[in-house]
Amino acid sequence: MALPGAPIRFLTYPLLGQVKEQVRTEFFGRVLAQRLGRPVIMEQARTYESVEQELMAGRVDMALATAEQCNAFEPQSRAVLRAVRAGRWYYHAAFICRAEEPLTLEQLRGKRAAWVAPLSTAGYLLPKRHLESLGLNPSELFAEQRFHGTYRQALLAVLSGEADVTAHFTTHMEEYMVRAQLAERVGPDERRLYPFSFTGPTLADGIIISNRMPEAEAAAVVAAITAMSRDEGGLEPAQAPFDIQGFTLVRGSSGPASELPPAMNSEYLTLDLDAEERCRHVWSSSGTVFGRDVRACEGQPLMELLPLEAAIPLESLVRSTRLNQVSGRMQFRMEAQGQTRMYAAEATLRSAQPGEPAPDLGLLLRDITDRDSLEQELYRLASFPLLHPDPMLELRRDGQLRYANPPAHVCFPDLLELGVHHPVISAALVNARRNATRDGAELVQLGGRYWEVVATPLQDNESLRVFAKDVTARKQMEASLMHADRMASLGSLAARVGHEMNNPLAFLMANLSFAREEIGRLREALRQGRGEVDAADVDEVMDALGESQEGAERLKVIVQDLRLLTREPPATARGWTCTRCWRTA
Repeated sequence: MALPGAPIRFLTYPLLGQVKEQVRTEFFGRVLAQRLGRPVIMEQARTYESVEQELMAGRVDMALATAEQCNAFEPQSRAVLRAVRAGRWYYHAAFICRAEEPLTLEQLRGKRAAWVAPLSTAGYLLPKRHLESLGLNPSELFAEQRFHGTYRQALLAVLSGEADVTAHFTTHMEEYMVRAQLAERVGPDERRLYPFSFTGPTLADGIIISNRMPEAEAAAVVAAITAMSRDEGGLEPAQAPFDIQGFTLVRGSSGPASELPPAMNSEYLTLDLDAEERCRHVWSSSGTVFGRDVRACEGQPLMELLPLEAAIPLESLVRSTRLNQVSGRMQFRMEAQGQTRMYAAEATLRSAQPGEPAPDLGLLLRDITDRDSLEQELYRLASFPLLHPDPMLELRRDGQLRYANPPAHVCFPDLLELGVHHPVISAALVNARRNATRDGAELVQLGGRYWEVVATPLQDNESLRVFAKDVTARKQMEASLMHADRMASLGSLAARVGHEMNNPLAFLMANLSFAREEIGRLREALRQGRGEVDAADVDEVMDALGESQEGAERLKVIVQDLRLLTREPPATARGWTCTRCWRTA
């Protein structure tokens, strides 16, 4: 159901361009829309510069921006919300090199640098300023500097040997913290990288709420976003696209004056249960659960601590966990404070201590109502490839098949067998190269059917999304219409052609009639022996026959032209391909 009010336009910088991040960002937008009661349109800017251009032009309500952009636009904005990572609203940049070739700042001269983007704070500006503060001019220091667009691509350039050094943001100047972040970008290859130096701190990236939004609405947005940091209703994934705990309203562009308290987690309940299902330990972030005060409730049985609607399913989960000796999970609905809420519970057995008859069991209970309602809609949208009636594929840039939906396997049963040699995949790779010139779709003919193939590069620059549409009926209709149009054209042409043929036909018939009469007269004279045949008479007959031949030739040319207009296109040889059409038997 559409939300009331004009949509809020939320622009993000390009580092959220990967497919995974786009899905997460869409989740954030839907959570925010639900909280505000207004639709939120999440868009990704192509460049960091375009974020500034859109803000200056007043065409966006909100923008995820770099630290420098937040500082620059803060005086002319309604508010700036700074990201909180690991309890901090500032971060550093770490210099990264290959582990097998360790470097120091003093050894950077003549090396090659891989940066993220000219306006990326930790990916370029922060390390650049740090080097300049040490009297090292990057343009003179490095033999080569290149921008790669994302942290991942810059790290891959170092791993491949294309570059020697790059930079990555970190909330703590500590190697293992950096390695945890590197592992998110490059997986196990983080072991091949080494952080060898750190810059000073800078304020975190943030969300700019522009003056285009009325003050009252801006205050509502600030309240909604900061409340999401407390993860009410199991909404911790809403912060995932930004790799943060939440946002907090922070003003000023200088360095941090003091530590911020860690972002509050969502309200949840944890219990330690003994073998008799009595609570050894009870903890809740608010001290209440289902409207009951659970402080100082140690020693109470589970059935007395919680309402029966919650205690019965939870006790069932606990008994199943003890019986099967494996961790268990469940979800259930119940009425709480006049509302139907969804809860998730996890039960985990602890290791039994020596002499202990039965180990304690840990129980975690969380409210996931908001998350569940949003996920249902996102799951429905995510099912589009499965339920889409036309073939859809995802390929690597080299043509290796990553995914094909069920219709793709039905329509192209040899897809897995032929792999990159399948005509559809070959056409998709060609179309991907043509995309820069927007040259349209490729046409593939398979088994008497025609397919239009379009390939769209995904923004993480590692995959191709391929759509194949059956256009056989359209091609047949086009052929039928072309034939009908050709016949209609012939009908209108017939009158003109008839006039064109009448002229040579008229003098052809007249000359033939004259030649016949003359030859008949000469034959009769010779038969009766009435003297010699006059040569002039024979010349006249020959001229008449010559003109007749010319007229016949003209008629022949006209007939050939007409045959060309009515003839069907020649059949194509088996296996023939061209740059715009791919055919197989």
